Amino acid sequence: MAGTRRNPCQSARRSLFIGFVLFAAAQLALAVVLEHHFPELRDPEFGYKLKYLRQKIEAEPGRPLLLAVGSSRVFQGLGPACMPASNPEQADAPLFFNFGLPGGGPLLELLCLRRLLAAGVRPRWLILEVMPPLLAHAGFWPAEESHHLTRLTWNDLRFLEGYGSPSWNFYGTWLHSRLVPCHEQRLLILNAISPHWLPDGSYLRNLLRGLQPCGWLPFGIVTVDAETRRRALAAARAEYPPPLFADFKITCEADRALREILTICRREQICLLLLVMPESQVFQSWYGPCAQRCLGDYLSTLQRDFRTPVVDARNWVAEEGFVDGHHLAYGGAVIFSERLGREVLRPLLEERPQVPLASRPP
Repeated sequence: MAGTRRNPCQSARRSLFIGFVLFAAAQLALAVVLEHHFPELRDPEFGYKLKYLRQKIEAEPGRPLLLAVGSSRVFQGLGPACMPASNPEQADAPLFFNFGLPGGGPLLELLCLRRLLAAGVRPRWLILEVMPPLLAHAGFWPAEESHHLTRLTWNDLRFLEGYGSPSWNFYGTWLHSRLVPCHEQRLLILNAISPHWLPDGSYLRNLLRGLQPCGWLPFGIVTVDAETRRRALAAARAEYPPPLFADFKITCEADRALREILTICRREQICLLLLVMPESQVFQSWYGPCAQRCLGDYLSTLQRDFRTPVVDARNWVAEEGFVDGHHLAYGGAVIFSERLGREVLRPLLEERPQVPLASRPP
């Protein structure tokens, strides 16, 4: 009998090994589920927007799609529900959807468009934001890089290799998010199980509560008081420091990504409109004359090379319509969206000839 007794250490090691195998298997299964069946639990901004967009297309299958892609400026500042571009009761009235994403520079915009096309989304019109500060930076914006890395698919990573080999840290961050998804995506999983357990004031809770079915995430305050705006402007200045504007140059990576988007739209016969979102006079003063000339020349080059309209709306909203000089408060977003619909989208949808639209005051 004594010889058949198990060594306590062996039993403990065996139990530990079995526990590790079961945990690893559970993480692998969870990773597969998040990757292929519930993308909103891995990439909430893209996943929930795609979910809402599909619901709208299924509910109104005959309507052509007008899609807006861009950064958080578009995400918070472009309200499709505010646009009087056409009569929504008409059967062929466009279906508007805001697919802006935080930190959405040229590279993320390209990834977004590729994902949407792969998912079977075929817009007839595309509003593509050109965000000037992100043109002067290669890759993802530093403040958003870790945010986006955990949301990329393996196919996204392979595609990004064509825009320069990602660093080992890049791959390491991505792999870590996949190895233990129960930790990395814990808040998203918690939201799916019990949303009221999410911490108050968290970004995820605000996103899921505020995201509208049209893809718009409006800022919760109609106008912002002067002190709040001053602090927000100071934070924006820290994120976009003077050296960025003093030596402003369009990076090769940003130019290549934008041109690839324009080439895809030409191939897929998508009617494209390039849009520079509103900026306050204070924010615009940070550029300096050299940066302004560089941006103007670049937009003119894209317009000439691809024969696509460019709308420079930087002066369309007064200072009090902004939160931090470049993100619109609710009131500013309504003013901008209505003007864009009235002066730009209605002629575009009616296929009336257009002259290039310059920046004009509100």
